[in-house]
Amino acid sequence: DILSSTGHITLKAQSGISFSAGTDVITASTGTVSVDAEGGDLTMSGTASITATNSSVRLNASANVTLGQVIATNVSVVADTGAIVNAAGSSKNVTATNLRLAADDAIGAANRHLTTNVATVTALSTGTTTAGIYLTEDSALSVDTVTVSVTEFSSTATTSTVSDAAQSDLVTGNNGQIVLVAGGTVTLNGGTAEANNKAVSANGSGSVLIDVNAGNLLVNADIVSSTGHITLKAQTGINLAADVDVSTATAGTVSVDAEGGDLTMDGTASITAANSSVRLNASASVTLGQVIATNVSVVADTGAIVNAAGSSKNVTATNLRLAADDAIGAANRHLTTNV
Repeated sequence: DILSSTGHITLKAQSGISFSAGTDVITASTGTVSVDAEGGDLTMSGTASITATNSSVRLNASANVTLGQVIATNVSVVADTGAIVNAAGSSKNVTATNLRLAADDAIGAANRHLTTNVATVTALSTGTTTAGIYLTEDSALSVDTVTVSVTEFSSTATTSTVSDAAQSDLVTGNNGQIVLVAGGTVTLNGGTAEANNKAVSANGSGSVLIDVNAGNLLVNADIVSSTGHITLKAQTGINLAADVDVSTATAGTVSVDAEGGDLTMDGTASITAANSSVRLNASASVTLGQVIATNVSVVADTGAIVNAAGSSKNVTATNLRLAADDAIGAANRHLTTNV
């Protein structure tokens, strides 16, 4: 173990750094932890832990970072030319308030997600060799802007600040998939690092899954893929705020399912699957902003299908299927279509 009560812990190696089973690296505020494998991998056993109570941890590797358990208020993990991997035997990769992930390759894997208990996350998978973001979160989560700074302690007993710049959104390159599974309400914000109002952006044929297993999905910024599938699911309701765009194109489709509540689009929100298909389903009512696709299906299991205030055209499509337990449109506010 490497321990300090409240001092800074700095670990650096010209090649790689490895933490064996049961190893603990621990400090607390105002101490921070900085670990830098300058020429290789940073590898934690699944039972190794790094803790900076009420403070910050930064892990950086020239190649891959394999995460055991990291506990702090602010955590940044950077894999310069490699991937960020969930170590075998880890119970929870990151427990934090704010988490910033950046990798040249994939973050997690389809068959082994990174596991987190955090409040705010941003992740960037550039995708030079492999690409993708695969996260499973315990509870409620926001996608937003995160910046992390730590203090490095030098051989001359001086200190310097190392900061990872503000990063927003969930973003992949090289056709990378984006998968976020959460045990509480998910709020998707555009963040401030880029002025593009995007919360989730999958490159090329990369598909997107946001799966909320408890609570609501609140979409406050765009979700985009060039030609990948976009699937949005929530155990309760789904809300698309003003000016939000959810968009893909053939062969990508869009599926939105509010499994236990309403699916509500602001009148200026839009869902587009160019030359493809969109399906909107709610356990209760569906309120339509603007939906554009070749084929559109709207299903309100126990409620109505409603024209949102401010909508210019509810559905633009070739084929439209509407099914509701209650009314479709209203006498004083019809659904508007171009089909």
